[in-house]
Amino acid sequence: TSAECNTTGSFKLSALLQSGIQVFPNPAVDYVDVVLTNQVEPGQYKIKLYNLQGKFVFSDSVAFQEGRSRINISFLSPGMYLLFVYNGRQIETVKIVKGN
Repeated sequence: TSAECNTTGSFKLSALLQSGIQVFPNPAVDYVDVVLTNQVEPGQYKIKLYNLQGKFVFSDSVAFQEGRSRINISFLSPGMYLLFVYNGRQIETVKIVKGN
């Protein structure tokens, strides 16, 4: 995962993650679409969201239909979060930015 910070303090995050998922839009306001790449099996996954201080904020089970799932983030305060996606054998992590 790569992140660049410009002088205005905003972040530009790469949508392509370490090995197995893509997330967009990023930054997002109401939802993010999480897409599994061909390196990750479709099916039922557990997702967890944490803020950057490590505080747990949300957990859910999601089914990836055709390798894709939409996650509602409208309830989150603006900021940066870590999204963990796992199926019991594989875990993927990505930073997401919640905008206003």
